[in-house]
Amino acid sequence: SGKGGVTNQERLFLAREILTVKYDEQMITCLGQMCSVPATELLYEVMTKASGAPNEWAAIAILNSAEKTEKQSPAENKRIADILVSLVEYIDISHLRGGLEAHWRGKFSHVIYKEWQERQVRAGKVVLKFANPEVDATKNIDDARLDI
Repeated sequence: SGKGGVTNQERLFLAREILTVKYDEQMITCLGQMCSVPATELLYEVMTKASGAPNEWAAIAILNSAEKTEKQSPAENKRIADILVSLVEYIDISHLRGGLEAHWRGKFSHVIYKEWQERQVRAGKVVLKFANPEVDATKNIDDARLDI
């Protein structure tokens, strides 16, 4: 990376230290670009502890990372799939349960609610990639037919 050969492990250590002090959008986004299991686990930890914008940044970073991550060893595939299943459940409980009426916060609430629905669908599709890595289960999913 031109930074003196810093390893991903060192980047993760630094990111963890920074994120314990402040939820920084650039750091969260950078973690999402690492496309590694430990980075995804740290992002999930941030997402479940943060509220507001950092929560959303971490959810988006998890999705972006998982979508770009190539299939790993069976153990790592399972870890990523478990994080994504937890993400689907977390989105359902924290942002969707009770419908739009339960999450109405003002003028653009319907847009925000729809964005969380779309993130949940994305997470569900990516789970399939890691839960059964021998099959590309997402190729037959038609977004237009999903009931969102």
